[in-house]
Amino acid sequence: MMKYDQLIRLLPYLAAFEEEGPKADWTAKDFAYWILEQDIEVDNVTELEPAMPLQGDLAAQITQLVTLNYKYLRFYLKKKFKDEPISTIDEFGFLASLLVDGTMQKKQLIDKNTMEFSSGMEIIRRLKRGQFISSRPDPSDGRAKLVSLTQKGEALIMQLLPQMGQLGQLAIAPLSPKEQQQLHYLLQKLNVYHNPIFYQAHQEDMQAILAEKLGE
Repeated sequence: MMKYDQLIRLLPYLAAFEEEGPKADWTAKDFAYWILEQDIEVDNVTELEPAMPLQGDLAAQITQLVTLNYKYLRFYLKKKFKDEPISTIDEFGFLASLLVDGTMQKKQLIDKNTMEFSSGMEIIRRLKRGQFISSRPDPSDGRAKLVSLTQKGEALIMQLLPQMGQLGQLAIAPLSPKEQQQLHYLLQKLNVYHNPIFYQAHQEDMQAILAEKLGE
């Protein structure tokens, strides 16, 4: 009977989940994320001494904290890349995408890394100058070019991957395993919300986006 104890403990959660009226095609992953959302821990948060004063309401302070943590990570990355042949996390991301997904069109590579087209093309040019990637015409689309990792690029990304994993561990070092799961869930939720806006609202001004999303 012991092996069913954990399952029995989940039943009240499942009942509450169904009462909230989830979509008809919900999955086990939807349920898992929903449970995680119910258990977000905020205990003792007021006991944390702020590293620096924060301003404004809760939304403003969250924005400041996200920005500050991005700056801390950028500081670590700058130190890491100081002695490497590539100099930015974006260049690393392009190489990693080609390693995982293989040859693709330039625009696909830029989109996978959530970048503006002009900035992405500059990264591709730098990586090509360094002989980390190569390009050739796409036989299925005469207007497009395919990009691939070179042997030099693959060797570099394989060398950097373990070290980047260490930086990732440093970034979340003070968080418990449960807090890491919660942070992952919350960041994923924000990503799901903002990613379509990034790709679909390029021609809209900020006021139009605010009016659509916030009714302002």
